[in-house]
Amino acid sequence: MPLERLADADRFVARHPALGRFAFAFGRKDPEAPESAVVEVTHGGDWYRNARYAGPDEFDYPEAWDAYVGHYHNENPWVWSFRVVVLKGRLMLDGTIPLEADGDLFRLRDTPFNAEWIRFGEVVNGKCMRIRLSGSDLWRVAAP
Repeated sequence: MPLERLADADRFVARHPALGRFAFAFGRKDPEAPESAVVEVTHGGDWYRNARYAGPDEFDYPEAWDAYVGHYHNENPWVWSFRVVVLKGRLMLDGTIPLEADGDLFRLRDTPFNAEWIRFGEVVNGKCMRIRLSGSDLWRVAAP
């Protein structure tokens, strides 16, 4: 299946209904050397590695984060829709933006000075029903 390169050299998207939800992000043996071997690939919360991968293969994270995993939506076209996943023991937005706990907030850490934040709302039957992204509410969508 053809992949289209995104702005980052090692991120691609597939124009396919079953695979277009998340970007494919490839990890290299030496992240600072673009010519080094590819050793892993992620797609949303899924992670795959090959025999050249030399890092940990199990990751711990707070059990409470399982309630946050899901699809959240807002009708505002500047906010729209996000998916929260756990990837390699980290909470991630759309599988590519790390979230870092900061008290009762989670800071978006895709760039060092990103001022955006997420606050997770009420949990009902083990699922978070609402998130607030820098002042805009998004609600859980029933479909995955």
